[in-house]
Amino acid sequence: MADSIMGTNNNTVFLVAANDGQLLETWKMIKQSYNVMDTKKTIEDLLVEGNREEEGYYLKMYNLSKTNSAYLLPKIIKV
Repeated sequence: MADSIMGTNNNTVFLVAANDGQLLETWKMIKQSYNVMDTKKTIEDLLVEGNREEEGYYLKMYNLSKTNSAYLLPKIIKV
């Protein structure tokens, strides 16, 4: 997944729905390669800043607690 986010392997698309804390804890438990560490930091930064994207990363973050998921899911799938 980190390789896809970093653009190393973008043949696979991931859709992940998770609690913020659990998401970050899971990234801490993964074997720490450069791509994993960079992806984890980017996810943390996006969550803290409330941003959806970071230039140069194949990642879009949506805070489902702040929007209507019935409206958002079809838009995410289209991307």
